Amino acid sequence: MNIVIPDSQLLPADVEFPPLAANKFGWQQFLGLDREELKERCWRSHCVVTLNTPLDAELINSMAKLELLIIANADTSLVDTQTAEKNNITVCQVPNLEPAEFDINNQHQAQQLCNTIVGIIDHYMQTK
Repeated sequence: MNIVIPDSQLLPADVEFPPLAANKFGWQQFLGLDREELKERCWRSHCVVTLNTPLDAELINSMAKLELLIIANADTSLVDTQTAEKNNITVCQVPNLEPAEFDINNQHQAQQLCNTIVGIIDHYMQTK
């Protein structure tokens, strides 16, 4: 499984994603990608995790291998979920990210977010 995180610049510098349970996977993190870079980096990805990058129908349709889309934001309108569903892409939103309760700049909360994202990916890969 190839995994891309296009906007990891939003995470505090000392926060890290824990290792996945799977032995074989590709993992790419980018500080930020513009629209064309996003198409280039994600066209062969099986999983995309967005912290704040909008993914519209055109972008989702350009990701031919996409199976899992994780929204790590309280705002699900970042992603065209209807297009994802039409393409049989599993869409997961990380829970408990309401602005009143969650602060991405809080290192402890950001690390919990990373742990949760990896847990979602692990669960998906185990049940696939």
